[in-house]
Amino acid sequence: MMRINVTSWHALLDYGTGSLLLIGPWLFGFSGDLRATLITQAFGVAMIGYSLYTDYEPSFRRKIPLWVHLGLEMLCGGLLIGTPWMFSFSAVTWIPHLVIGTVTASRPALLFIAKRLEQRIENSDAGRKQPRKRTTAVSR
Repeated sequence: MMRINVTSWHALLDYGTGSLLLIGPWLFGFSGDLRATLITQAFGVAMIGYSLYTDYEPSFRRKIPLWVHLGLEMLCGGLLIGTPWMFSFSAVTWIPHLVIGTVTASRPALLFIAKRLEQRIENSDAGRKQPRKRTTAVSR
């Protein structure tokens, strides 16, 4: 059975989401609003920045513990949801911020669930690999 490394997939989503936030203003059609563009891109830079220093496989320097990274991710996701109203550009755009922010804020919970499932699979595989003791009936 092929083993899937959950944190590697999580890192891929982190870098992908950060990149999406960098190009999002043009992709979602709100690049004409400077405030919305700069704030959205700042979240993208922040997300890629803390991901580069998180203690997981595809990082530049492993300085930030994963639990701190997950806290930052929930914070960034929650703030991203509210930015269109906090910075008064909700008339221009808010749906991408709501969707990306919700997904970003919920990823730590999904990582926790995936890690638990991974542990269960490993434990069940370890049980299968051990040979069973055979009991033989003694004939008299």
